[in-house]
Amino acid sequence: MPSGAPRDPRAGGNPPLDPVLGAEMAAEDEDLYYRGARGDEEWIRFRRPWGFGARTLLVLVTLAIMLGGGYLAVNGWVQRQLDPPGDPSGEVSVEIPSGAGVGEIARMLADQGVVPNSIVTRLAWRNEDIQAGEYVMAQNMSVNEALEVLDEGPLPPPFISVTIPEGLWVSEIFERLIDGLPEFDVGELTRALYSGTIRSKYQPEGVNNLEGMLFGETYHIDQAQAGDEAALVGRLVAQFDKVAMEVGYDNVEYIFGGALTPYQVIVIASIIEGEASRDEDRPKVARVIYNRINTGMSLGMDATVLYALGERKADLTLRDLDIDSPYNTRKFPGIPPGPISSPGRKSLEAALNPAVGDWLYFVLQERDGTLFFSESYEEFLHASDDARRRGVF
Repeated sequence: MPSGAPRDPRAGGNPPLDPVLGAEMAAEDEDLYYRGARGDEEWIRFRRPWGFGARTLLVLVTLAIMLGGGYLAVNGWVQRQLDPPGDPSGEVSVEIPSGAGVGEIARMLADQGVVPNSIVTRLAWRNEDIQAGEYVMAQNMSVNEALEVLDEGPLPPPFISVTIPEGLWVSEIFERLIDGLPEFDVGELTRALYSGTIRSKYQPEGVNNLEGMLFGETYHIDQAQAGDEAALVGRLVAQFDKVAMEVGYDNVEYIFGGALTPYQVIVIASIIEGEASRDEDRPKVARVIYNRINTGMSLGMDATVLYALGERKADLTLRDLDIDSPYNTRKFPGIPPGPISSPGRKSLEAALNPAVGDWLYFVLQERDGTLFFSESYEEFLHASDDARRRGVF
């Protein structure tokens, strides 16, 4: 072996010198050298591969990078399903059926493009309680935006409005309902109004006609009730009972000492409705009616004659005034057998709370409906002539 050549590390003895650094090699580095394949004494430096610990660390770092990248990719995808890029657009009508679960609702919204993904939406809403009904939403909404719309509740069902003015006869209400609700059947509506199957709490036994028992106001009728005649008539009667109870008709016997029944006071209220157009005149008309009853006079109200005729007209003839009907209060004394119209709240109140006064007469004084009240027949005639000269009637 040439002088100064590195020692074969397998031969024993002193540690060899690093041929590059000229220093002795550490014992653990001795295997970095091997004899050349040419068979001479020359040695070549060789770096030993990484040990087990280094390789394990490399694997772990690689897995961490892969998992971290996968997490970021999955998280980004989930976020896009929760809140897709872009703004909501368009208008989508969504009908959520009764009993639908969150999963079914999420699939429905995803199918219509409201939310991107049904599974992510279902997981996000797993604890939500969503009402059935119709909703107006948009496409490309975030899951939170869609939930806000659903939390507000469904749209009110489409409805038809029917206005029943105060003071109408039941026959006139019949015509309004038939005209306003084409789905209504004439026969079914007739039975609902006249058969006695639907009744007011103030309606006496033996009286089946709902005259005066149908409260006049605007009613909103949804599609489900548009073809149900009995249900709507029941609503009109229930509203009348509600208003009558509120103004005190449960206390009629106490108020009048048992002299009048609630039904009779409703009859008086219906006459007030037919005779007075201004609220301030209604309590005075009520007082005239009670004063005439107390003095034994006939009521002499034109509104009752019109009801007996079944015709609304501006002028009554002598023949009209002589019609043979118990509703003709010019011919027959006392309170008519039933209401002559549907009284409103103010007339119902006036019949229970008449004004204080000794009036026995009243006549139209102005075209705005103002009435003139008097205690004497002479004053009544004078006021009537004056109003006629001025063209009031």
